[in-house]
Amino acid sequence: MRREDLEELKRQFPLLDYLQRQHWVGRQAGSKQEFVGLCPLHAETHPSFYVNASKNLFYCHGCRRGGDLTKRKPTLAAAPMAPASNGRNPFRPALHHQRDSQ
Repeated sequence: MRREDLEELKRQFPLLDYLQRQHWVGRQAGSKQEFVGLCPLHAETHPSFYVNASKNLFYCHGCRRGGDLTKRKPTLAAAPMAPASNGRNPFRPALHHQRDSQ
């Protein structure tokens, strides 16, 4: 795929929108375009997953994974996200919610 095509895909499908549709909850950090929340790629209790909405990039300081939606969608899509219910953190992988409730 050409670089121009990848850039067009990123414009059409912003990373932050994708994460929010997956029930990711982030709070604004730093500038108006930066957000932080719990990482969907591993279990954690302190937010280390940063999203720069203007650059369409993410980076997790906990697992040291990063990139954009076109490079990391398989990684992000493979992380099961729990539904926002029962007062549980919707950004924590669903597998850990099941273990916590036992």
